[in-house]
Amino acid sequence: FLARGLQNYPPSQVLSAPAKLPAPDFVQAAELLDLLSALNVRVEVFAKCFADRCVDADPWYGGRYLKTPPEGSWRILWSRAAGESPAGGAELEQLDAEGEAANRG
Repeated sequence: FLARGLQNYPPSQVLSAPAKLPAPDFVQAAELLDLLSALNVRVEVFAKCFADRCVDADPWYGGRYLKTPPEGSWRILWSRAAGESPAGGAELEQLDAEGEAANRG
């Protein structure tokens, strides 16, 4: 929705341009913006080196791509960088242990 809207509308209008809003609803707008987080991100891969994993085709140019959530460690690192608290404390502990082991080795 958001990426498609950015192709058709200026950034200042992308959330409301496709629909006529009778009145602004700031609570719902805040709820929508809360969904724009590193924990909810999806990655699209366009690369020849991942051709075997790219199962979808671009409707305009026919290029192959893959839509996927980021792998666990990437999701955690991105949430940390965004200042978010990632779900799954066990994943954080494992990532910290892997990082410490890499720094020692």
